[in-house]
Amino acid sequence: MGAHPGKVLSTVSLPLLILGLAGAAVLLFGYSLADLGNPLLLGGDFQVLSSEIYQTIIGMYDVPKGAALAVILLMPALLLFFAQKQLAKRTGFASVGGSGALHHRQLAHPVVKAVALLLLGSVSMVIVLQYATVLAGATTKLFRNQ
Repeated sequence: MGAHPGKVLSTVSLPLLILGLAGAAVLLFGYSLADLGNPLLLGGDFQVLSSEIYQTIIGMYDVPKGAALAVILLMPALLLFFAQKQLAKRTGFASVGGSGALHHRQLAHPVVKAVALLLLGSVSMVIVLQYATVLAGATTKLFRNQ
């Protein structure tokens, strides 16, 4: 309707995105709290709560203490989850019958298309190679040199 893109972003797009961004933040916060592999692999002697729970249950066979530590780990995740739910109740937005812009800028220059294809193809290839490496490592028998 003729509004400047910055105005559209601040008055239309961002209010509609707030709930989705908050949900993504809750999900990432929960994943980072429960992450066990990175602290064990990279942390060295630095203890975090998830690795402490693992060591308590698996290493010391103290399940009640591990369960108590797990409840402590659960508290901040639950608090953030309920805070996000409260935000969702207070900020209820919906888009009603909107249509997108009629004209989108197209990349017509063949060099730009080729560079974008090369960049995206190489990123995709790296991702596929990571999964292929995991598959190859899981199905290959390693021989140890004596």
